[in-house]
Amino acid sequence: IDEPVWIAASLVELREIASLSVQIGRATIETGQGGRLRLRGGPSVEDPIVGFVLDGETYNTLGYSEDGEWALLVGTGTEGASWASVAFLLFE
Repeated sequence: IDEPVWIAASLVELREIASLSVQIGRATIETGQGGRLRLRGGPSVEDPIVGFVLDGETYNTLGYSEDGEWALLVGTGTEGASWASVAFLLFE
């Protein structure tokens, strides 16, 4: 998304997201081996795997976990939050 988007509040359901430091940007998946990266439902390895993204794909980010180790990705095709380890992301 390059420009702001407005949505009527009546159409939005707000959910609590684990402590998030908002910082919108873009990141490319860099697994280093052409593989896929696990996406988690929260910002830790204890959170469930909710999907995967492939090496070289680029996604928008909404922000980072409090410890700065996880980024919240947008547009991954998973339902709910999609957290990825920043160790495997190249930020633009």
